[in-house]
Amino acid sequence: MAFHYCDYADEVTLQVNNILGTLLHQMLRKTSIDDEIEALIVKTDEDEIRSPSSSELTELLETVSRRFETAIVILDGLDECDSENKEDLVGIVKKTIRIWAIVYQDNCR
Repeated sequence: MAFHYCDYADEVTLQVNNILGTLLHQMLRKTSIDDEIEALIVKTDEDEIRSPSSSELTELLETVSRRFETAIVILDGLDECDSENKEDLVGIVKKTIRIWAIVYQDNCR
């Protein structure tokens, strides 16, 4: 399970990359870091001048979430985010769920 609370009084908690980072941090603590995950972490950290992009974090989140038989993600206070961030997050979550569902179905065959 990974959890993030969006607090309208704390702008940092409303930013997509910070939300993804919080979820990733929690999920990475609960799984072993294999070569694929390590390569993605190194890739997102190659450019030490800038922070990882939301697409890089999303790719890492998708990869990490596949390591779990069941992944529960709670985003509390999502309504506190502006509409653009909310749409981005909902899209990322939907995409990640679809990918997890496909992997899960393939593993059940």
